This record gives sequence, structure tokens and C-alpha cells, in this order.
Amino acid sequence: MRLGALVGVLIFDQSNDQSQDYLLNVVRSENTEDRIFAASVMGQVASDHFFGFLIELLDDQNSDVVDQAVIAAGQMNDSRLTSILIEKLNAPVSEGMRGQRFNKLALKHSTSLKTASFHLAQPVRCERK
Repeated sequence: MRLGALVGVLIFDQSNDQSQDYLLNVVRSENTEDRIFAASVMGQVASDHFFGFLIELLDDQNSDVVDQAVIAAGQMNDSRLTSILIEKLNAPVSEGMRGQRFNKLALKHSTSLKTASFHLAQPVRCERK
């Protein structure tokens, strides 16, 4: 119920101060479930209005929060988020399984990333004239 209510309010009025304050509080909550909830809300609202909030969750220390933030980024389909996800994919993986999970999630849930990775993987033909 809480999820649907917040999503509904934010879809109707993204600049609703009370809802934005609540969302920011759960983004910055010490409770992991709150942060996962926040990412889920942003994914369902699918608005670039919450770009900054989602960036915070993409850098979270908890891999479950990051996983949900990656899914939300894919739902938002914002080119700025796509660029950030590509940077993260290209960063050296020093976190073992977390890095592998991030790569799989990012490619699975981001349509823009799939398109970008497809184009990056295509051979380039150069012709001399």
C-alpha cells in the first residue's frame, strides 16, 4: 500500500514537497529495506526528476540496494543514467561478485545500455576513398 500511494502521488505531482521529502528520507535511511523501497518507487515513477536521488542509491554500500537502483535506472531510460551505468561497467571490478552482479543487472534491465553495448560491440568498417 505504501509503495502504490507514494508512486501515485509522485506520478501525479513530482514537485509535491511532502512526497519528495519522504522519498529523500528513505533514500538516505540507514535501513536497507527503506533504500530498496526508494529505488523501487523511482523505477515505477520512471521520471528523470529523481535522477539525483537514484545516483545516491547506485553508489550504495549494500549490493541489494544497488541492484534495485540499477533496475530503476533501466526503467527511467535517462541517458545520464545510462552514461553512469556504462562508466560503472567499465570500471575495474575490485568487488568480486558484486561487480559481476552489477554488470548482469545493468545489461538485463537497461534498454539504453543494451542498445549502447550492441553498438559498441559492432565491428567498424573503414573504407578508403
